[in-house]
Amino acid sequence: MYAYGYQIVQALITDIGPDEHVKWAMNEINAVNVPGTTTKDVMDMVLVTQYFDTMKENGTSSKNSVVFIPYGPGVVHDVAAQICDGLL
Repeated sequence: MYAYGYQIVQALITDIGPDEHVKWAMNEINAVNVPGTTTKDVMDMVLVTQYFDTMKENGTSSKNSVVFIPYGPGVVHDVAAQICDGLL
């Protein structure tokens, strides 16, 4: 408001009545904003939740046939060694 010749020194807000969608969004933000929690922590939690959902879906159907193999540069040697040990 300074551009219009007004300076706000103090504003006392006693009651806020935002739209329901705004309230929902604010509650979602507050649910994620736990002290000491980073964005990475939240994303890790989402990833773990999706992983367990996938595991549950794979385990509840008798038609599924799934093999989980670890992946990554350091794991390739371990997987190859386990396969060789299993065959020999």
